Amino acid sequence: MVVATLLWGIAGPSFAASVWNPTLLVNTESFSTIDDGDGTTPIQLRFGDTLRETITYNRSAARFDFSRSIFVGGSITATGSLNIKGNITATGSLSIKGGMSGSSLRVDKNADIWGNLGVSGTTILDGNVGVGVTGAPQTKLEVVGTISGSTVDVTGPIAASGALSVGGNTNLKGTLNVTGAATFGSTIKLNTVTYTFPSADGAAGTVLQTAGNGTLSWTNPGVAAQSFNDGRYVNQAGDTMTGALMIRPTTAGEAALEVNGTASGRILSFAQRLTGSGNVFIRTATDSATAFQVFKSSGTNPVLNVDTTNERVGVGTATPLATLDVNGVAATSLGTVSAPGFAFRTDLNTGMWSAGDDTIDFAAGGVNLVRMTGQGLRTMLGGSASSPALGFVDANLGFFRPAADTLALTTNGAEKMRWTSGGDVGIGTTAPETKLEVVGTISGSTVSASSGLTSSGTLAVEGNVAFGGTIKINGQTYTFPSDAGANGKVLTTNGAGTLSWTSPSVGVGSGGVLFLSP
Repeated sequence: MVVATLLWGIAGPSFAASVWNPTLLVNTESFSTIDDGDGTTPIQLRFGDTLRETITYNRSAARFDFSRSIFVGGSITATGSLNIKGNITATGSLSIKGGMSGSSLRVDKNADIWGNLGVSGTTILDGNVGVGVTGAPQTKLEVVGTISGSTVDVTGPIAASGALSVGGNTNLKGTLNVTGAATFGSTIKLNTVTYTFPSADGAAGTVLQTAGNGTLSWTNPGVAAQSFNDGRYVNQAGDTMTGALMIRPTTAGEAALEVNGTASGRILSFAQRLTGSGNVFIRTATDSATAFQVFKSSGTNPVLNVDTTNERVGVGTATPLATLDVNGVAATSLGTVSAPGFAFRTDLNTGMWSAGDDTIDFAAGGVNLVRMTGQGLRTMLGGSASSPALGFVDANLGFFRPAADTLALTTNGAEKMRWTSGGDVGIGTTAPETKLEVVGTISGSTVSASSGLTSSGTLAVEGNVAFGGTIKINGQTYTFPSDAGANGKVLTTNGAGTLSWTSPSVGVGSGGVLFLSP
């Protein structure tokens, strides 16, 4: 059983203090019923004669009125309307399932609203507000879904991931970032100027032209837009300009002047580049030795000069002496054997190129022929007996390379002489085995052999023969004396091939020499 203590009284015309004890014990499990009174006037429960705070049931409004604020430590649940004329202060969560209205609403912490929120006055939100989001909102106002209204005033950025549709006026004081599609009406106000755009897209290549009052229309860029002319503009053929015309691009990198047709004039000056979407022709009215020139900033000798009279081009000279005259150092790419850096216009795989630093190569038909380096000149082809790599006027006369480190001499398309990698020389043979091997007949006024002289055939000597001290005869090597010997001396062997002059002796059966003199 719960016992509550109440101090109460019944309102009347005039009451004195209660004559009974003001403390009343009430059994809350079987609370006594307060009488309905006369059935028409409000029923009032008053606390104290001096305090005079009341709880009144208003019959006409069918509600309870409290003369003071209500402090509730737990939850308040109202199935009907809850009208509060003063402030509501809630230290915990305030959940309202039905409608809520009032002159002002202040929420210091989070507010979760599951139904519609209608605000007729001013709403000030200090934190982030999320509508339709599942987590914490990341911006001051984050809406997942569609937002609409008669007027939306945003002082900061507006970011939309989907389509942004504005049916009325839009005033933007900050930046508008749209990552999706943006749909506007026909009128847009930009920098205090109101523009009315066409209702349909123009033809390809047309531009927006203003009528002077903000109305834009699609026109051909080749049509003059001026409705007047003076000293600054050329409106039609025959108009002249009294001063200079300077055209500045609105965006860096864009063309400042675009001509759809033919542009001509006595002097054409451009600061950076001159481009054309088709062919670009430069033609003078009359031929001249200095018809087209490119100068450096100092204005001295031209860097490039075109002589249309003699059809010559000069680089670094104003008086070219040849079709192309370069006064200075001319450089080209190294090129390749199939595409030389210096080639001939009708034979692009023949010319001069470089395989690397300090190297000059000569190619013909895409084949490398000769190479020059700091070590000298060499041919890059091996050649053959019928077509030697290093030849003369006769195509079949010259030198060729039959094998690695081997050199051969050919005449009349046939090899006549060969030098091997071992240093042997052959005449009439392609495989010499000695320092000099001759297959055929060798002749001369003097033949000198410092080592050995061999012959596979007959060795015929018609004149004098001079040998060294040693002669090999029939496989035996003999060493002859260095003098002619005295008269009557004979050559005597020592059994080892060494011969010497001795006096003849007579003996029979002694193994000596029998010498008979007449």
